[in-house]
Amino acid sequence: MSSRTQSTSPRTFYKRRVASAAPRWMSLCAVAVASLVTATTHAQPVSDPFPVDEPHAMNYTGGHSPTTAFDGTNYLAVFDDGGSIFGARLDDAGTPLTIDWLRLRSRDVDNDLSYYYPSAVFGGGKYLVAWAGSELGYRLIGADGSLEATRTIAGDGYYPDVGYDGERFVIAWMSISDSDGRNTEFGFIDLDGNFEHTARLSSSGQTSGLELAVGTNTTLVTWQEHPDTSTSQVWAGRVDRNGDALDPGGFPVADSTGQDNGMQVSASGSNYLVAWSTYGPPRAVNGRLIEEDGSLGAEFALSGPEEATEVVLGFDGSEYAATWTDQTEYPYSFVGRTISVSGTPTSSVAVPAVDPRTSDPGHLLWAKDKYVMAYASNGGLVGQFLDGDLAASGTAFPFSFIPAYQSSPQVVFDGENYVMTWDEQRGIEPLYSSRTTRISQAGQVLEPESIDLSGERDDYARVSIASAGNGSSVAAWTWSDGPIWTQQINADGSRGPLNELVSTAEVGVNIASNGEGYLAAYMRKNTADQYEMVGQLLDETGANAGAPFVMRQTGVFNGGSLKGAGGDYYYYYRDAEQVIQPISAQGQLGEPVVLSSGQSFVDSADGDGRTLLIWRETSDTVLYGRFVDDATFSGRDFVIGTDVYFSRIAWDGTRFAVAWNNEPGQSFIRYVGSDGTLSSSTKLADATSYVYGLASNGAGQLLITSTEYGGPYSYSQRIVNRLVGDRVGSFVELEPITDDPAEPAPDDPATDAIDDVGMGADGGSGSTPTSTDLDAPADDERESDDETNGDVAPDSTDDESDTADAGRNSRPMSSSDAGADAGDDPGGTALEGVQDDSERSSSLFCSLPAAPKSGGAPWSFAAFGLAMLWRRNSSRRRAHRQS
Repeated sequence: MSSRTQSTSPRTFYKRRVASAAPRWMSLCAVAVASLVTATTHAQPVSDPFPVDEPHAMNYTGGHSPTTAFDGTNYLAVFDDGGSIFGARLDDAGTPLTIDWLRLRSRDVDNDLSYYYPSAVFGGGKYLVAWAGSELGYRLIGADGSLEATRTIAGDGYYPDVGYDGERFVIAWMSISDSDGRNTEFGFIDLDGNFEHTARLSSSGQTSGLELAVGTNTTLVTWQEHPDTSTSQVWAGRVDRNGDALDPGGFPVADSTGQDNGMQVSASGSNYLVAWSTYGPPRAVNGRLIEEDGSLGAEFALSGPEEATEVVLGFDGSEYAATWTDQTEYPYSFVGRTISVSGTPTSSVAVPAVDPRTSDPGHLLWAKDKYVMAYASNGGLVGQFLDGDLAASGTAFPFSFIPAYQSSPQVVFDGENYVMTWDEQRGIEPLYSSRTTRISQAGQVLEPESIDLSGERDDYARVSIASAGNGSSVAAWTWSDGPIWTQQINADGSRGPLNELVSTAEVGVNIASNGEGYLAAYMRKNTADQYEMVGQLLDETGANAGAPFVMRQTGVFNGGSLKGAGGDYYYYYRDAEQVIQPISAQGQLGEPVVLSSGQSFVDSADGDGRTLLIWRETSDTVLYGRFVDDATFSGRDFVIGTDVYFSRIAWDGTRFAVAWNNEPGQSFIRYVGSDGTLSSSTKLADATSYVYGLASNGAGQLLITSTEYGGPYSYSQRIVNRLVGDRVGSFVELEPITDDPAEPAPDDPATDAIDDVGMGADGGSGSTPTSTDLDAPADDERESDDETNGDVAPDSTDDESDTADAGRNSRPMSSSDAGADAGDDPGGTALEGVQDDSERSSSLFCSLPAAPKSGGAPWSFAAFGLAMLWRRNSSRRRAHRQS
């Protein structure tokens, strides 16, 4: 962009035709020589990926069948999810010991094998976890989380439950066979993992789900019998320490002969409490004591008149406890009561739950001095500590946790450090917040815990950041129902006063800097109940520096993105076409210009007195580039990459850097010289990595920020960063990939001319902060803010020349797509090859077959001289025009 004095009035857009002044043969010779010039390849150092802060636990919204075991110091939480069995380790306070789950048994997708119904217990210095599904299996786990081999039990089985009798593990399950139906089995597993089958407790062939509890001398196993399709009865049977069935065939526990199920059993050491749900009406929870000699106490009601289901039991060393779900009215609630060992219930109490939309409690375990209750809530599996009276002890905590979900990362360089903002979800519900941290040029995260800008709420926040590069930056954020706030972030990490940009609830916020001040944009509804995009100039502290002005009337909700450019601003938005709206530093609107006949995803950066626009059409995956000089489109579109999903651009001090990812999440980088020369593409990451932020210190270093999915759970999204270029510390070398597609050849630059179309107001150059579109989705950051309209891949990207030409010929910005003379076509197709930071190739930006090597030396030298003369004259013409 021009650095001349900035105009205070809107610029009118104009066209300028550049006539060819050179003979055709001279241009052809120059082009032929240029095609022989190859740029040297310089591998760039890239750091290992690093996070912005330590991971914080967020509750995972999936998972089923939660259960818990305690080793005397820590807990093992176990659940099934998606056909796999997972374990999560927590300390005595419910804090995750590691965020990573233990993968105890993995679903086998290829062979359609899945696993469910886990049960867990601790004993003899080890955990035992059993499961069913495609196999009846189990695994021993050390108290430190070390995993032993997976074992299986022959035959089909379901609903396993496990305990520990002081010497070995006991296990009961429901077996299934074609010959004798469904029956209850019992066995032992020693501390080395060896299995011994000892007894069949039920031979009716009509049993289902079961539970067991280990007493002083016996183990009591309970199950359901189904004598007919309308009857479900609770039965039980005892097994001694040798594994012999003391009650062959079992005995009924409940007096009723209707629909009784969902039974639970707990042991006090002298007797057992069995509880179950009756499907009335009304539905209720009943209980009964069974002594170790098998004698039955009187049946009694545990629940009141409420519609009660799904009871869980525990024993705290002196009395039993039961909790169940009250379904009298929605939202449901938990109710519980304690029961003496003689069978006398206390008054019922409300049992706390983090979310009233909870489902049934899954497990209740007394561990040392408190119960831990595991249950499924609307936000996932949750743990809650209770005292002996079932009162809450502390706050609820994630039971199935993953690293907090991070999204919408943006990064700028403030002149001293990189400053990053993002949105994050933490906790159980979870709560949302906008956060920030600084990263030094040495790659050190200066606020490892990050700074909470917005405070936590149960509402999604959006944050945007920009910097003028003078030692500070300005962040802006908003809630869906609240004001828009701005705040200055200083280079030392301190923050300025909080500014209320807009007091009413508006839609989104985006902020950009032109190198001196700032411009914020947000969307609101006007009096006609239509949307309009509003701009607001800000000073260096983020405070209002002028009256708000309407940038665009949209009619319907449709956002856009905002960037500083050449001392002014560009507002990119999409309707039927991709439009660039220039805005002066004083907030005056220029004439809108169409960049693309379709909808596109646009970004831009300033460098060496030029602006480079990059964009991708929604209808294909080709990334185009085009230069802007002196507020005028310069040259033709050229292809930067294919198979591009989302991209960012920055100026690193000597050249433009373009980073992007494809749909599988492989990320790449490519450099573009200010003369249009393209380097080879290099792969940054061969993983699920989505590029969202790119900034430079202006001295050859880049910070690329991405979001990645990974770990044993592909559900959590985390921000990762990579430094590229000059840095402190270890690094790996960026090597160019070898499968770059050939660039399309332009039309003859000697005979054809191009119309340069005016782009906006004059202005000095300024830093170009990364910005995020206002129409970004809140739920899935793998789709960028510009990807909301859906992407359609081209029919074929094998022939990039065809794709690029098709896109170029559809450009409405040029009244002629005939090309330009070589010197005035810096945006044309450049020779492939990486260029040195300090020395650019002498390419004339078009590619012809290389000249013959035999007898070509005199011709080559002559053509080289002509090429240099042509290039110098072209540079003089451009300099004259810009002056």
